[in-house]
Order: sequence, then C-alpha cells, then structure tokens
Amino acid sequence: MSLRADPFAGPGPRVFSIPAGAAFLRCLAQTLIDALDRPDDPFALADAIVLLPTRRAGRALADAFLALRGEGAALLPRIRALGDLEPDDAGLADLEASDIATAASIVQGRYVVGRLGRRQMTDGGAPDDAAGALAAADALASLLDSAALAEEPVDWGRLPGLVADADLAAHWEASAKFLEIVASAWPARLAELGLIDPGERRRQVLLRLAQRWGEAPPQGPVVVAGSTGSVAATRALMAAAAHLPRGCVVLPGLDRECDDATWAALDDAHPQFGLKQLIDRIGVTRDEVADWPLAAGV
Repeated sequence: MSLRADPFAGPGPRVFSIPAGAAFLRCLAQTLIDALDRPDDPFALADAIVLLPTRRAGRALADAFLALRGEGAALLPRIRALGDLEPDDAGLADLEASDIATAASIVQGRYVVGRLGRRQMTDGGAPDDAAGALAAADALASLLDSAALAEEPVDWGRLPGLVADADLAAHWEASAKFLEIVASAWPARLAELGLIDPGERRRQVLLRLAQRWGEAPPQGPVVVAGSTGSVAATRALMAAAAHLPRGCVVLPGLDRECDDATWAALDDAHPQFGLKQLIDRIGVTRDEVADWPLAAGV
C-alpha cells in the first residue's frame, strides 16, 4: 500500500486506488499533470491515453484538467470511453476497421428486433401493439448487451427447460419462445446483413486491443481509471494496461478496512466483488494496490 510520487515508475503491474471520499477525476487530473506536464515538452501530457467508463466521465475529466491548468490553450491527454472504443481510434491500436465486423446501428437493431417481437406477439394471439413491441425490443437489446459481455458464452438453448414448476412452465414456455428472437432470429438477420451485434462488437474491440497491447505495447503513458472491471473483456484490457511499460489502472474506492477473511469470502452480491475479481485478474493482492499519489489541496 505504498505511495508513489510517479504512477508510471517502478515495475508493473501498477494498480492504484483513489479513496471513495476523494474527488476522483480531480485527483486523477492533478496527479497526471504533476507527473507528465513539463514546460520543456508541451506534448508530454498529450501523449498520454486515459480510458474512462463513459463519455460523460471523459468530458468531466477534460473539464477538471482545464480547471486545474487555468486559462489558455492546453493540450490534454487522449481521453476515451471504454464503452465505445473504435479499432481505428488514433493512438489506441494499430487495427484496421476491417479487422472487426461493423455493428448494427442502435436504431436498426431496435427496428428489426421490434418487428420480430411484434410478429411473435401477433402469432401468439396477442393484440398488435407496435409500442409494446418497441419497448420489448429495448429490453431485448439490454439482454443482448449483457450476454455479449458475459464471462462465458450464453447457451440460449437452455431457456425452455429453466423452469420446472408446473404452474409456471406454461408461462415460461411463452417467454422462452419470445426470447428465441435473441437466440436465433436476430443473429440470423445479422448474418444476412453482414453485421454483428453492438455489444459483441464492443467485446471484440476490447479483447483485440488487450491482445495488441500484449504483442506491441505502447511506450507512452496509458491509464485506465474509474472502472470496476464488471465484465470480462474490460478486465482483460485493464490487466493488459497494468502491465504496459508506462501503464496503470486506477480503481475507485477499494475497501482497505475489511479483514482478509471477509475479503476472501466476498460473493457477487457485494459491491466490492467486481474490484476483487479485477485485481485477481491483474495478478495483484489488495495489499499490493498502491494509493494514488494525491496532490496537496486536491
């Protein structure tokens, strides 16, 4: 639990935590400024890549950099969102766009899945309800996203037999029939169009980038911050980042207080379970996670 002045110094893997009560993005920005911003090299900070969970967090981090550096032009790090990385995003990976299939657009997916759902409803004797079909399409899209990022491939073929209770079986049979849209109808339509599901594409991009970083690691600073690594593909990328020559991972509020026995027994109902999975995947213990160097006054 040592405190390092330079987060990129020392051997990897480099994993840090910012306490839950601290201003996470402001602490992140100030330490990166202290470590990288030099008067003799105006591009030192701009050479860094910072990956955050969402675009919103990225905009907030950019605002924090600008507030800390004051008025005037400022070259900021390349700030990207983990949720919508592109394989040809400058500075992130030497991947051609053709390496990964194009994803169906959100609107396209909503329309096609909604149309399939509407057909299922009417075939089952339900009234024609376009609005209901679109609402169901949104729910199915969320299910597809979760399935694409799951630890193991989802076996949709098990759906019909999941409920054994006789009183529920008939209702579940109808539900399972509706879920055949995500099991077969939607993948078949994607294959016809030469596209893949957006969630699957995000998973492929994260895994491909993790692989590329292992094969040809970037030499500049790389920071993955604020994510709990809740899905396997994100954990793989964060593990790769922690082992880069100048890479590090910054966790949000790792629990330092619970005893080792309690920590070892955490299950997926505990809010810290994702962080436990993540540091296990990276290959460090909780005691080896360093405190993020906090600048005075932050």
